[in-house]
Amino acid sequence: MATKRKRTPLTIAEKYDILQLIINGETRKSIAKIYNLSLITVSKIKSDLEEVRVNFEGTSAAASSSRTYLKTSQDIQLENTLYRWYLRNRDKNVRVTGKMISQQAMELKEKLQIKSGFIASARWVENFKNRYHLCEKDIDEHFRITNQAEADIAKSNFEKLLLSEGYSLDNVYNADNTGILWKALPEKTSIFHRERMITSKKKMKEKVTTFLCTNVTGSHMLPILIIGEINHSRRNRNYYSDDLSVMYRANTKGVLDSKIFNEWFDECFLKSIRERQMKTGRREKTLLLLDNAGSSHESGLINTTDELVKIMYFALDVTPLIQPMDHEVIACFKRIYRKNLLKTIMPISDYRTADEVVINHDKLEFRDCCRIMRDAWLNVNKVILENAWNKLLRREDNKSMENIEIIERDIDETLQLLQRLPEYEGCDRVSVICWFESDKRDIDKQVGTTDILADFLQENIGNELSFEEIIE
Repeated sequence: MATKRKRTPLTIAEKYDILQLIINGETRKSIAKIYNLSLITVSKIKSDLEEVRVNFEGTSAAASSSRTYLKTSQDIQLENTLYRWYLRNRDKNVRVTGKMISQQAMELKEKLQIKSGFIASARWVENFKNRYHLCEKDIDEHFRITNQAEADIAKSNFEKLLLSEGYSLDNVYNADNTGILWKALPEKTSIFHRERMITSKKKMKEKVTTFLCTNVTGSHMLPILIIGEINHSRRNRNYYSDDLSVMYRANTKGVLDSKIFNEWFDECFLKSIRERQMKTGRREKTLLLLDNAGSSHESGLINTTDELVKIMYFALDVTPLIQPMDHEVIACFKRIYRKNLLKTIMPISDYRTADEVVINHDKLEFRDCCRIMRDAWLNVNKVILENAWNKLLRREDNKSMENIEIIERDIDETLQLLQRLPEYEGCDRVSVICWFESDKRDIDKQVGTTDILADFLQENIGNELSFEEIIE
């Protein structure tokens, strides 16, 4: 039985805010969700537009507002975009803090060129969270949302698509992005604590985003896309331009945005598959599978600039269950990266000291990060690549033991490397596993506001309605 919606009387100020959202092109459905209202209630408020406006503009009504709320179209645009940013990050399993909300609000103020004295203070953030019903419980509950029934339907539809369109498994790809704290060390080592005393916490938390793509058979692994923060770009541009196995880009946040994705799609994906297929003497239909967490696209199939290439988006609630990259491919890549990171900071001399390790770690440059990541991607186990597709293709998952053996071997080899380092005491298998998974809650796949603002503006071109047009 469906849970009844709790009915809370709206203030005149809240009704006025709802009208402002309608004027700026917001849909009834999204407004109903924001304010926990029925669609009928939203329509009723719209029909009472003149009455609400007159009441609000009256002295008593204006005074009845118990909160400070900016009423200009730009300010409503800011809150709308900020709320969408929150939803996108929540859907990407990223924990959103009050500080993050404040930072993004001020960034949006600059992008929207708002001239008012608006400040995203702690009080404003708290009011924003209350207006949009944001809470920790809401976030934590969302982390667990998956839909097995929808996943089964998606698998069935995918199978039908392969048969009806005649896709060869060699021409079906999956790509996904992941963040890595590239300098992170196991926390239970004295080396970690000594390094943290010398290196700033911010430096220890330096992250990059990687975008990985491969086909079903594992026979075509595309060059790894590495996205750094903008301050890395100049000193590394020449170094990476000559490395065909690495594509390097940078932006202010070091995250995958629509601009970088489009560049990757045109300059890397399309180019790679065309060159590969031309070697066989003919072009063939190609399918790229993506999740739609950072995209404005709904789940389903879309065309591209190449008539032989299509993109299929997974729905958010089925992605963790069936997306191949989420089934050990990314995890294997990260394990290999961290093993190779240890090898890089390992002192050459037989008489190793903790100081040498700290110095070697401190000397790491961004080019080292990219080299280690490139090698890690090229060395992802082929068994892992093939088994990752078992869920989606509904193949017998009888090779799961092979995956477990590979994981166990990676843990053992990493622990052996740590034991060769001085002052490794206190680091055990559990510490290694925690290190392998250290990125999950720290960075994951944070979405920025730029793309969301662009989506919002695009959706609302020509939708700016006057009060008179709404009445009609």
